Amino acid sequence: MKTIYAILIISFLFQFNTNAQWEQQTAPSLNDNLNSVYFIRNLIGYAVGEHGRILTTSNAGGYWLVQNSPTTNDLNSIYFIEFMGWAVGTEGTIIKTTDGGNNWNIIYSGISTDLRDVFFIDVNNGWAVGDDGIIFRTTNGGNN
Repeated sequence: MKTIYAILIISFLFQFNTNAQWEQQTAPSLNDNLNSVYFIRNLIGYAVGEHGRILTTSNAGGYWLVQNSPTTNDLNSIYFIEFMGWAVGTEGTIIKTTDGGNNWNIIYSGISTDLRDVFFIDVNNGWAVGDDGIIFRTTNGGNN
């Protein structure tokens, strides 16, 4: 009898999981493509895209707000550790925030190659990769 109840419960749970689907979120009207998204918690997330576009949500993507960006270069990737974040993009663009995106600052990479992705293992150690096999590493939070 316990086996029958277990099978019924599992069948019931799978019924709901198989009906799950993607749901469009509310975002400001943009003509820009978005290239990357990253959530630091269940509710707080960020997205970046063309022309330096930075968006943030504090309600799990139910609504997105535009943040001020220090660049008009396309941003291709974003990564956060708590409220410290980095985004990379075209023409070697690297930008950083230390306050959850309220303020972003340009960090000069010294190259003109497009950067495609960024990843940090802690607030100091990170990597950015890009076109032509470029790999950058930082050991001081992206400052150099």
